[in-house]
Amino acid sequence: MWNPVNKWQIRTKENLKKMASKRISKKKMVEKATEAVAKTEEAAKTVVEKTEEVVKTMEAKFEENMNKPEVKEAAAVVKEAVKSTAADVVKETKEQVKTAAKTVRTKIVDTKLEINGMSVSISEVEKAVKKAVADKGLKGEINIYLNVAEQAAYYTVNGEGSEEQKVLFAEI
Repeated sequence: MWNPVNKWQIRTKENLKKMASKRISKKKMVEKATEAVAKTEEAAKTVVEKTEEVVKTMEAKFEENMNKPEVKEAAAVVKEAVKSTAADVVKETKEQVKTAAKTVRTKIVDTKLEINGMSVSISEVEKAVKKAVADKGLKGEINIYLNVAEQAAYYTVNGEGSEEQKVLFAEI
């Protein structure tokens, strides 16, 4: 919702830095959550592999004593117990991964700036600035400054900018 008190705060560099750091923090949180999901999936795969190795080892040892009826019976019981336990672990791990993935998927889809009857997507501003930088053959860190009064997004590359380094909202 538009708040006239906050519209003047947007222009200060300090507020722009705060807004940028919050965005970076959210990205880092999403990256960490994604890493945690990947580690959980890897751990589940390891548990399944280890369980399968144990089952194969047990089968090989029991085959050596195949002629003994008590060994055959014990092998069947152990095999079923290991399979049952492995299935439970895999099921539980999959549920945990799904829950973690749902948590990670909660995200902001887009942010829009509405001024003078015009709606400008912040992601579209970023794309347009990246294209303008590429067209000019510039490389490095890009900072974007939204100037609502001039309806333009000014940018700097590696801290250097000029009056020509801008993208008009109407062109986006």
